[in-house]
Amino acid sequence: MNRYKFLLNQPVVPSDTIGLFPWGTIIDSAASNITDQYFVCSDEGSHFLNKIASTTSVVLFINQFKLTPLSMADFQELANSIEGLVKQHGVTVKGTYWAPGFDQHDPYVVPNPGMFRRATENIGINWSNIKVLSAFDDDLVAAKKVKAIPIKIGSNKNKSFTSFKSILEWADS
Repeated sequence: MNRYKFLLNQPVVPSDTIGLFPWGTIIDSAASNITDQYFVCSDEGSHFLNKIASTTSVVLFINQFKLTPLSMADFQELANSIEGLVKQHGVTVKGTYWAPGFDQHDPYVVPNPGMFRRATENIGINWSNIKVLSAFDDDLVAAKKVKAIPIKIGSNKNKSFTSFKSILEWADS
């Protein structure tokens, strides 16, 4: 089962890399529609992407939605749509990795680190000291398992991770 897409022999790629789970960080969930594959960047998400476009490349991680599970084909379209949204802002996407299910025994479903390990195999990323941004704890638990620096965007009730109220606040820090 194909769970990723990455580019080989990319042109000049910014040297700084982050991992990004887009839902809740850059995607406006209220204005987006999962079923119709229609995604809207939040205003802060757009400003964030524009701000990092020339300096930072991203590895995208996309999870299945438990409330509206998608078929594999629909899920691949979802991943392509989100990747396209990020690229429209001029951001280099090193790779896009997705978990099309939500069975916690699947090594690719967070909090398991399979998507991160696949990125290491494909594009040689050593996650140590690379920042990974997400609005959800399970994503950050997976990031921590590969020694990445987990950054929580939004409310951080359990205080396990460094947090920022918004992705733009993190970019400005």
